[in-house]
Amino acid sequence: MATIAVKEVVIDGISLSSRYDKAAEYDAMVKMVEHVAPPLRPKLKSIFCDSKAQACYSADLHRCSTGEATEIGRQLALGARDAHGGHNGILLAGVTGKNIFVDPDWDF
Repeated sequence: MATIAVKEVVIDGISLSSRYDKAAEYDAMVKMVEHVAPPLRPKLKSIFCDSKAQACYSADLHRCSTGEATEIGRQLALGARDAHGGHNGILLAGVTGKNIFVDPDWDF
């Protein structure tokens, strides 16, 4: 899988990073961000793809409600399905008082 020479990509003010800087992972994260409704995008601070775990993501959020974070997670998951058929989990951190985990989901 091809890698890219940058350590971070920023889209709509959201920092995207990947453990091994794989181009396909950046492409997938861009699609994931595009699936998040524009009014919710400012709540997203960053997304990290753990290349070792393959399609496993963590998203840092600006302060937001549990409902907003849940909806962001749902939309990110839809983007991952669209990008490459699914994901191995999405952790949303920064939610008021707790983290939210979106269970792995694949198009099998």
